[in-house]
Amino acid sequence: MGWGTPGGVSAAEGWARRLRDQDPTFTALFILKFRKFDEKDAEVLFEALRGNNTLLELSSSHPCSPQQALQLSKALELNRTLVALTLAEGSLGDAAVEALCPGLRASRSLRRLELGGLPLSQPAAAHLASALAGGMLTQLSLHGKQLGSGAVAELAPVLTRLQALDLTNCNVGGPSANGDSAGAAEDASKEASALSTLVSTGVLTSLVLRGNPLGPAFCRQLAPGIGAAVCLRRLDLADTAAGPEGCAALAAQLQPAAATEALHLDVGGCSIGDVGFSALCGAVGRGTPLAALKAGGAALTAAGLTAALRPLASPSDVTVVLRELDLSGSHDCINDDSIAALGALSGLQKLSLFDTALSRGGITSLVQHLSQPSSAAEASGGGNTTAPFAGMTELDLCGNGLELDHIQPVLDALQSGAAPALRVLMLGANPGTDKSEVFAPMVVPLAEARPGLDVAWRVSAASN
Repeated sequence: MGWGTPGGVSAAEGWARRLRDQDPTFTALFILKFRKFDEKDAEVLFEALRGNNTLLELSSSHPCSPQQALQLSKALELNRTLVALTLAEGSLGDAAVEALCPGLRASRSLRRLELGGLPLSQPAAAHLASALAGGMLTQLSLHGKQLGSGAVAELAPVLTRLQALDLTNCNVGGPSANGDSAGAAEDASKEASALSTLVSTGVLTSLVLRGNPLGPAFCRQLAPGIGAAVCLRRLDLADTAAGPEGCAALAAQLQPAAATEALHLDVGGCSIGDVGFSALCGAVGRGTPLAALKAGGAALTAAGLTAALRPLASPSDVTVVLRELDLSGSHDCINDDSIAALGALSGLQKLSLFDTALSRGGITSLVQHLSQPSSAAEASGGGNTTAPFAGMTELDLCGNGLELDHIQPVLDALQSGAAPALRVLMLGANPGTDKSEVFAPMVVPLAEARPGLDVAWRVSAASN
């Protein structure tokens, strides 16, 4: 791995020497932004890269001019070992991308490519699509690269070998540059259709669309492909405009999976509300396994959360799988009924109640249900004969305004054997844990009783 300046020579000359010497320890090079790296340095480095067979990963946070991209392209045409390339700086424009394309087309080793920077136009996207069409790329990230009209539709059809696609903050489903609303709607429709086809017919396991302005109409067109996908394991729609209607459209297409791995679905920051959350839980109830449902900032109500979760605890012919649930930021979703419904989810392993205003009474309900034995759980209804939260391995109670008198009963319940599978309890960003001189001794009896339970409660340490 290369970071500094060896032997009194310039950084680029030192790196080039190691490349020419086929240094077996030099497998990754990260060119940080504070390091001098100009056109001459790029020429020296990339020329040495041509015949190198040890470097596997090259990442630069420097501006990449068309001339530098051309030098790198020539290196890629001859190099046979580079696996990962990252050019994430903000000046990577169309001309640089097009200059890079011959090398991308010729490379038989490159598997992971990340291109950031300036917007990517449809013509440049066409060049990139042509270059990647015959390659072996399995991961592509255009994170933060604003995609012009038609760019996604150009790229998606040729990425048949792709396993991971990251289009975070790429203006997918967004307005066109010229403000043509009709044209923007048509472009969004083409983008959604292209991505739907890609996930349903390809081998894509991860699709990240976080931070894009895509809305319900986009989700309706994307949904059939998501429902038909065999390989997809992660779908990230966080901080989009999907909303309740978009989530409901996706949920309607989700089907019980034949594969053993479940889907990680992130709709955090989408304000899906009770309607969207209920629709997604309904899909789980039909047998669609969700390894994770991240619904932070969903603006849920306690009644809506309870109604959506209760059917998942009822006996059924369908194996219900919901392993991880994130409810962070929903300040009105916690009361005694919703805590009971959460505790009855026997398959739930990870639960985030970060910033859910537990100090307003929810913490008392949580302690009561944590302390409840299996016989009481059965008597309370719902068909679940195990103790509440029996399978829980990770619980996040951070940022809830909890004082010491809120926290002590939680520690006492756990010390008495509640949530026996729990391995991580997060309590940071609460007023009580800020009083470290008082709180630290409170944790000692629990640590002695359950040495396998990690209590994380301050920023400067993972656990205590």
